[in-house]
Amino acid sequence: MRKIILIIALSLFLVACNSTNLEQSVIESSEEEIISDYIFYKVEDKVANDNEFNAGSKIDELNLTDDNIENLKIIGKIWGFLKYYHPYVAKGEYNWDYELFRVLPMILEVEKPEERDSILLSWIASLGEYEAGNFPLKNESEIKKDVDFKWIEDFNLSQELVSQLTHIKNARRRLNNKYVNINSQNLVPIFSNEKSYAIMRYPDTGYRLLSLYRYWNIIEYYYPYKYLIEEDWNNVLEEFIPKFIKASDELDYQLVSLELITRINDSNAGIEDSKALENHLGVNYPPIKVTFVEGNLIVTGYYDKELGEESGLKLGDIISKISNKTVEEIVVEMEPYIPASNYPSKLSKISKDILRTNEDSLSIEFIRDDENYLLELACYKQGSINSKKSDYIGYSDSYYKDIDSDIGYMNIGLFRSQNEGEFIYRTYNKKGIIVDLRSYSLASYNEILGSYFLEESTEYANFTKTSLEDPGVFSFQDVNERIRVTSRTHYQGKLVLIINEETQGQFELATMLFKTSPNTIVIGSNSAGSNGEISSLYLPGYIRTQIPGLGVYYLDGGEIQRIGIEPDIVIHPTIEAIKEGRDELLEKAIEIIHQGE
Repeated sequence: MRKIILIIALSLFLVACNSTNLEQSVIESSEEEIISDYIFYKVEDKVANDNEFNAGSKIDELNLTDDNIENLKIIGKIWGFLKYYHPYVAKGEYNWDYELFRVLPMILEVEKPEERDSILLSWIASLGEYEAGNFPLKNESEIKKDVDFKWIEDFNLSQELVSQLTHIKNARRRLNNKYVNINSQNLVPIFSNEKSYAIMRYPDTGYRLLSLYRYWNIIEYYYPYKYLIEEDWNNVLEEFIPKFIKASDELDYQLVSLELITRINDSNAGIEDSKALENHLGVNYPPIKVTFVEGNLIVTGYYDKELGEESGLKLGDIISKISNKTVEEIVVEMEPYIPASNYPSKLSKISKDILRTNEDSLSIEFIRDDENYLLELACYKQGSINSKKSDYIGYSDSYYKDIDSDIGYMNIGLFRSQNEGEFIYRTYNKKGIIVDLRSYSLASYNEILGSYFLEESTEYANFTKTSLEDPGVFSFQDVNERIRVTSRTHYQGKLVLIINEETQGQFELATMLFKTSPNTIVIGSNSAGSNGEISSLYLPGYIRTQIPGLGVYYLDGGEIQRIGIEPDIVIHPTIEAIKEGRDELLEKAIEIIHQGE
């Protein structure tokens, strides 16, 4: 049935398009891409016959004068504002992507601001009359982040246009929007009707501007941590207009997009499954793991023990140059394209990619015992070595191991729900359990493990939610995150949690939950500071990225994002311990459990 519906929808679309080339391109696309791009072309949809820009925006050459950049900034702001605030646009009465391509050429031809504002007024008037609002939708006491409409006054628009935009801001909006919905279970925004334009791997100039405007406005209205970006988001829009226009090919376009995404300073951001970016970084990996320790790039492990030892590098070696560039120079080059909530997290991400190459080897300079050495480091395809990015192996390569008769160790990154019974059986009589959270996972085991580590139900986190009536407003939810402890066996011993900059998302929530137990101590360094249920979205050219769709806070409303969870005892690895093959954080955890014996 699903395929029949797809074929019918696709047939109607192709008839409407009347384009042999487009038909062939669609046939060559995957079923998922077709559904994402074209299933909204239903017979009853008012925009079904709007096919004017299916093959391109018809916008190529743009004269980048200061006036044009200013006008492009204004139209990008207003286009996004109307998308989420104008009742008829939100309802889906127009193909809003294509409306941008209709108004842009007119805006680019104006010579005076008055002409621009007149065009915008006529455009807005053509969208139809709407019901006035100007009624309170917000409970001010619950708001964490309000929307900023100061730009309406600051952009030096005509008073008539300012008045019209203000009326739209106060319009009565329904609880639906074609371009964004709210998940009824976790309350995160869903951007399900944003076309990916999968055929256009290198979109034309108009579509590249659409990409910039789409992402910029999603952050403006539906990113819960916009206020933590630490720069004027309006200035970012202006900065990237020339960059998106000048992007010269698919790789350049994706790099510019990644640079924009990086500017929100969030470890959950990035571009997923991009062959262009993967090939740019390099498809070959060395058999060694490197990490930034004490300000240096240090060999801290082997992905493949045999190949790693054969490489000639040892634990604790300091890599100083790669292909005749200093590590510091490479870090500066990589920083603009590495999304991260804080600098330790950025360095952690850089360390995973800094030795990637498309060659069979890398020229390496390294320091050992104050002596400098040169080495040709062999590199291998990812599938031939264990080079996965979630690469913290921990004390054990399985989810659990006995350290001794009194202490159990859990690598939570390898734990699965089916391990629950065995884990309880093996740890119930232990004096202490060490839970290693130095990894990342989308899976949550808070209910399972919380019921074991805690004796009573408890609240441990506060969340914000967004709104379709007031896009850009984030208010605290009525119900805090709560673990409901079931009637069962509860662990009575000491619990030591190990965290660092790799501890992200669900494992940060787990840390917040487990530390509510009075028998818990957290050691290590600040966690990644990247929280919130994920909302995925597409940009033109089949670029898939994501943002947290809701904000996560301590119960008192205190910040976690970008800061991370602070440990009770701060411990950082040292080069000397790495040389000796010791895990100082694990050693400290064992010491804490044995204290008082």
